[in-house]
Amino acid sequence: MNRFLIVLIATFLICSQSFAAKPKSIRYLKEIFVNDVTYVHYVVTCSNSKEFDLSAWNNKKLWCEGTGLKDKCYKKKVKAAKKLCKRK
Repeated sequence: MNRFLIVLIATFLICSQSFAAKPKSIRYLKEIFVNDVTYVHYVVTCSNSKEFDLSAWNNKKLWCEGTGLKDKCYKKKVKAAKKLCKRK
């Protein structure tokens, strides 16, 4: 009985990670010019129907969470989108 319970819990923990929200789409919204700096604003739609802002800097070489912010940034668009969707 104890062994069955351990296997059941382990299976649940492994499967629960596969149900985490994932990015479904990354939509372009607009290009923004502020003080001689240009960034592009995108919206990430996740599989749990939540939406998050994403901005691209330096000709799409740097992808940051939020609009106009350079706090949490990543080199790849998909990685940034995945991090946003993992938020609660």
